[in-house]
Amino acid sequence: MSADIDTLLLQYSAGTLDTPMSILVASYLTLEPEARKKLVFADSLNASIVDSVEPVGMSEDSVQTLMDAIDDETVIELIALEPEPVNDILPCSDMDLPLPLRRALSSDVDGLKWSFSYPGVKSSKIKAEEATSDIRLLKIQPGKSAPRHAHEGIEATLVLRGAFIDGGEVYSRGDLAIADGKVEHRPKAVGDDVCLCLAVTTGSLKFKDRFGRVLKDFIS
Repeated sequence: MSADIDTLLLQYSAGTLDTPMSILVASYLTLEPEARKKLVFADSLNASIVDSVEPVGMSEDSVQTLMDAIDDETVIELIALEPEPVNDILPCSDMDLPLPLRRALSSDVDGLKWSFSYPGVKSSKIKAEEATSDIRLLKIQPGKSAPRHAHEGIEATLVLRGAFIDGGEVYSRGDLAIADGKVEHRPKAVGDDVCLCLAVTTGSLKFKDRFGRVLKDFIS
């Protein structure tokens, strides 16, 4: 997977991302209007690719297979089900969080199970089906840093509250930072507020300081 926001948007448009990365990108699109404009372009590009593909003939029994599926009582029952109101099925009521993320959380942020990751840093893993990557929330106290680390895959971090600085650049609410195997960094929360982030990693983290290496087995 490429460490590039535009590529992630193309993959999201094509439906090729796993569940954790899809949740992150959908949350990013909710918070960032410019990203939504880019998604329109990505949709158009993917549509042009589909249009350029040679059509494939249908099998002789395809129409009958479709009609059999339509007549299936289970399918009819599923179609007839009334969807529940969104507000009634979401256990997370933190309205400042993007809806795609709220749908994935089991409770409000304060009610989640938080684990110690590093001095001043806590994490809460999010359960996701069809996941080949790891997704979790991170809380970084003001002035505190994540352990210095590199990556075996990519790490995408979306700021939900507060801000952090990484590589001389400040990321605040709605900003998406992406790091790959070439990046070694130590993000640090800035400002007076706790920095709350949504992070997805596609490979293991490689800790570079001794304390981080000692903690590796406890935060996976």
